[in-house]
Amino acid sequence: MDPVVSLIVPAYNSEKYILEAFSSFAAQDFREPYEVIAVIDPSTDKTAEIAENFAKTHPNFKIILNEPKLGLGKSRLKAISKAKGEYVAFADADDVLSTCALRTFVEAMRKTGADCVNCSFKILHSKSDGTEVKRSNPFVLQKTLTREQAVGEYLADRRIRGFLWTKIYKRSVLNSRPILVLNEPTDMFEDVAINFTFICHCQRVAVIKDALYYYRKGVPGSNTTIKRTDRAIRHLIVFAMMRLFLEKFTTKKLLNIYYKHLDAMSLSLLFDEMLDKRAGGDAAANKKLVSEQFKFLKAKGKPLPIQGTVWEETSNRCFLF
Repeated sequence: MDPVVSLIVPAYNSEKYILEAFSSFAAQDFREPYEVIAVIDPSTDKTAEIAENFAKTHPNFKIILNEPKLGLGKSRLKAISKAKGEYVAFADADDVLSTCALRTFVEAMRKTGADCVNCSFKILHSKSDGTEVKRSNPFVLQKTLTREQAVGEYLADRRIRGFLWTKIYKRSVLNSRPILVLNEPTDMFEDVAINFTFICHCQRVAVIKDALYYYRKGVPGSNTTIKRTDRAIRHLIVFAMMRLFLEKFTTKKLLNIYYKHLDAMSLSLLFDEMLDKRAGGDAAANKKLVSEQFKFLKAKGKPLPIQGTVWEETSNRCFLF
């Protein structure tokens, strides 16, 4: 019997938390068949060994070892191509699923008939003394949205965030083309880009208030803790690729929704600039470059220029058809 849900988990150097994560995936109170597909990039720790040992006693866990390293985006696509579930959900190897997560997700999918269900989440913030503090996401909603409404909420970055792990999709949506995949070694904001594609392929998106996911923040070596001085530029490139995707493959209506949310995007870039400065970046130079390039995003009535922009290289290799 094919699984109802495929849970996709990319992993890399996750030995500290992967056993806890896997245990939460195995402890689901969902009474229908489901599979867990873990795609592991070549690691310098025991991530692969722990995962393979766990799978020996849990036959619904499938372990895929990458060689060479693929990164988050391509690892997820590889897992999607192997998935057999009617629905596909996502998790990270250092986070935790609520025991009722898969059951609640599937119940909401069936009740609403949506192509995607987006849940709320809680943050596990790791402190320097080793303890963790739980904080709830303050932006919640209980509503089924049209594609246009969902895209607006996504661009506002509040009640539908860019995280893949707060969502479950119909597998047919994930097999739609084109998909916006960043082929970058850092994978920074990769999930924001690919998730945007998936949302645009949905007819309806249901948003529920249930906090089904525990996101562990402050994990050493993760994108949230590595000091970066180019966050604002990387984020700006993703925003540009999102506009390019809308221009090439969707409707003017969705593109106009994008224009309406440029202020929210600019606020995100200001936050990134602050983090870049804290990490030792050249604040003045970063601000100037972001400001100059952001003007292209605001220019309506003509296609987004590519040549001579910071997203020129990325644009040539980011779409997967």
